[in-house]
Amino acid sequence: MRKHAALALLSMMGATWFSLELYLHDETRGVGRLFSRDLACGRRPLGNSFPVEDKQAPVFVVTTIIKNERPNIREWIEYNKMAGVDLHIIYDNDSSDDVGDILDPYIRRGEVLFLPWPPRRMEMEDNAQKPDIDRDMRASYQTAMEMCDGSLGTTSSHHIQERCQQAAVIDAIQKARRLNAHWIGVFDVSDFVFPGDAAYRHSVVDVLRDKFDDVDVLEVQGFVFGTNGHMSRPARGDLDLFSSLAIESYTRRAPSESATGWDADEFDSFHFGRKSIVKPHTVTGIKGHLFEYSPSARVEKLPAENDFLLLNRYHYHSKAEAHAKAAENLDRLRAYDVERDALMSQVVDTRLRDRVLVPLREKLQQVHLDDPPLTSDDIEKDIFDFHPVGNKKPELIPDLCVAVLTCRRIGLARETISRFIRYMHQFEPAISYELVLVDNDSGKAQTHQIWNDFPLDKVTLFRSNEGLASGLNALLFGSCRAPYVLTIEDDWLARVENWRPDLPVIEMSMNVLKQDDKVLEVWLRGECGTNGSL
Repeated sequence: MRKHAALALLSMMGATWFSLELYLHDETRGVGRLFSRDLACGRRPLGNSFPVEDKQAPVFVVTTIIKNERPNIREWIEYNKMAGVDLHIIYDNDSSDDVGDILDPYIRRGEVLFLPWPPRRMEMEDNAQKPDIDRDMRASYQTAMEMCDGSLGTTSSHHIQERCQQAAVIDAIQKARRLNAHWIGVFDVSDFVFPGDAAYRHSVVDVLRDKFDDVDVLEVQGFVFGTNGHMSRPARGDLDLFSSLAIESYTRRAPSESATGWDADEFDSFHFGRKSIVKPHTVTGIKGHLFEYSPSARVEKLPAENDFLLLNRYHYHSKAEAHAKAAENLDRLRAYDVERDALMSQVVDTRLRDRVLVPLREKLQQVHLDDPPLTSDDIEKDIFDFHPVGNKKPELIPDLCVAVLTCRRIGLARETISRFIRYMHQFEPAISYELVLVDNDSGKAQTHQIWNDFPLDKVTLFRSNEGLASGLNALLFGSCRAPYVLTIEDDWLARVENWRPDLPVIEMSMNVLKQDDKVLEVWLRGECGTNGSL
C-alpha cells in the first residue's frame, strides 16, 4: 500500500496562499515526451562586426554603452528599428550576462556594431572635409580616454565611467562620419524616442527628415518614469517568448515643466539631463550626453512636452533593478529613492505603449520563433549554480523531487521555479533535490525555452491538455526518482523574503515522515503576521 503524505505551507500574498504537497514515492514508469538537453549545450559563436565601409549610408544611427543589459536590449533594438534606426553602435562595458548571444543575429544582419569598451588602443580618424573638427575631437577623446583608464589619477569610479562613456561617443561620431550618416543619437537602453501628437502617424526618422532637416543639433528633454510599484522585474506573459517590456510595464511618469513650477535647470537635473540627436560633422566635442558643436551650428532644444518628438526614460524599472544597477555602476546617486519614485509616478502616460505595443509584441514573438536564442533574454544565470543536484551528479538519488505542474501558464511557472530554487538555496541548502516539470499544452517553444533557462532534470510535454490527473501521474510515476515528491502548481509563489532560516519547513516535514510510519500526511499552515513571521 502506498503511503500518501502531504505538506502544505501557507503564506499570505494578498489573498493567495502558498501550498506544497509532499508524497512518498516508490515506483516509476515512463510517460510523455522528453526534451534532449543536448539542444541547450554549447553556444553559437558571436557574429563578426561587419565592415562599416561596405554599408549603405544610414540616415539615422544611435549609439549607447551598456553593462549587463541582456533583459532589455532586444526590446530597445526592435523598437528603434520600428522608429527608423538603421544602425546601432553598441559599446560593451565588460558585461557578464552573455549579451552577445542576443546581439549575434543583429550583428550578422548589419544592424548592430558591437564593440568592447574601453579598447586597449584607439586611433582617431582624420576627416578630410573638416580637419579642424577632428583636431578638436582628437583632443577631447584623448583626455577622456586618459581619465577612463585612470592614468590621470582620478579616484571617482563614477567620474571614470563618465569619461569612458564620452570617449565611446566620440568614437561613434567618427564611425558615423565614415558612414556618411545623416543623424546620430546618443541614448541609454532605457530611452525610447517617439513622435509627438502632431506626428504620431510617422516614424522618428520621418519626423527628423521632415521637421528638423535644417537643424544640426537637436536636444530633447524627456520624462522619467517610475517603478509603477514593481518591487522586482514583472513576470513575462504565459505565451510570451520574450521578457517583460518596459513600455508595457511602466506607465507613470513625472509631471511636465509647467506642472512642477521648477525652473529649467531644476527640471533638467531631475530628469538627468537632455539627450541629443546631431549631424555628425557638426560635433566638436562631448559633455555627458550632450555635444559641443561649432558656433555656426543650428541648434533646437525641445521641451519634454512638445508636438513632434518625445522621449520616455524608463530610469528605474523595478525597485530591485534600480538598486542592482546603481551598485553595478558604482553610482549611488542613481539608486532607488522612494521620494523620487513618488515624483516620477504622478502622471499616467500610455502614449508610447498604446501606439506601438501590439506591433512590437508581434515582432518580438516572431524574432524568437525565426531565430531563437540559446537561452532567454531574461535568463537568471545564477539559478544554475543554486540547484545542488540536477545534471551535475545524475548517479545520485536526491532526497526530494520537486515536481512542477503547469497548463498554459508558463509565465507563472517560470517565476514559481525561480522563487523555489532561491528559497532552497537560501534557507534549506542541505537538501538535495531534482527538479522536474510536466507541461500540459503550453506550446513547444515556450516549454523548450523554460527547459533551457532553468536547471530542470526532466521535462514532460503533453501536446494537448491531458488534465490534472494525467499530469500528476506523469510527475509521480514518470519523472521522479527521489523517495519524497513535492508537487508545486504554477501559481504557488514562494515569498522568500518572509521565510525564516530557523524554520526549515521542508526538512522538518520530511523528518516527521521518516520517523513515524503511521503518519500519512503532514500539513503545516501559517500566515505572515504583521512582523513578517511565518
